[in-house]
Amino acid sequence: MRTIKYLGIWLAAMVIVVLLTNVVGGALCKLRAADVIMPSLTGYSKKMHLPLDEETANDSRKTGALLTVRSLLSDNRLTNDEGLLGHLFYAQMDIDTSVIFLSKDGMSDLSSGIFAAVYREDGDTETSSLVKTFALMDVRALSGQECAETLKGVLNANPNADIRIDAYTIQDQLLQPLGMTVLAQDGSELLHVECTAEGERITADNCFVRQEGTDENTLYTKLRDASLGERESDRTADSLVAELPFDQPTFQDERTQYSFGKMKAQQIEVNDGYAMITAYVFDYSGDVILHIMALGSIVSVIILIVYVAGRKKA
Repeated sequence: MRTIKYLGIWLAAMVIVVLLTNVVGGALCKLRAADVIMPSLTGYSKKMHLPLDEETANDSRKTGALLTVRSLLSDNRLTNDEGLLGHLFYAQMDIDTSVIFLSKDGMSDLSSGIFAAVYREDGDTETSSLVKTFALMDVRALSGQECAETLKGVLNANPNADIRIDAYTIQDQLLQPLGMTVLAQDGSELLHVECTAEGERITADNCFVRQEGTDENTLYTKLRDASLGERESDRTADSLVAELPFDQPTFQDERTQYSFGKMKAQQIEVNDGYAMITAYVFDYSGDVILHIMALGSIVSVIILIVYVAGRKKA
């Protein structure tokens, strides 16, 4: 009977350990990650009018800037790695983000996906490639082709290499590459790949993938993210499209929920007929499991010591 009693105590203690580690993990995730990342991705529904409105479409600089920003706001996975110390503060996590832009008239080819900005190099060193962007490459479509694995292998070793688009097809602002060359810093060729796509073939010698910015915005990282397939954040963002209240001139809503080792968040914005949906999944389950194992072991040893000591006294 005494053994059953202590077994019950142990089970109750393990439940408390699981709940406690999840609560602490969720609180630290919100404080250290969510409260930093989520505010940085708000307010874009006022600026990102997709599909492009007539005024923006007729201004190449505005179009270039908007397309570049859209590439930066692609669906992505950010892996936060802070070493051994990071495990103590639940800092080791994968952060999946999915972003949808649309209008009251519906979705477009640029509404959701993973995009790489493509710009024309015209020799003007005073103008940023940000406003020279004329199209977005559909990275998810590219990742499904045989050429993608070869390309990813070379870019893994040279993630910041220049990538020239030698031939492509384009519809509106969405580009599919037919030929690409990866260039070393000295301009020599590291790799040339041929891809397939439907549409009129256009050749060029001055079109490049925009590789400026952080490592998260390189083509290699985008190809890696595209290979993950559909994620939970993608499904969540898609499910929110039907909830958009376009009958209201402005609307903003934010929701957060927690599950085992995860924090899920959603943001909805509507401004004058244009909307932005952002879905996040913060996955710190690995650290939760480590804390359960560590704390659970300590609690188990303490209960075992008390149990054995009690038996000796009896």
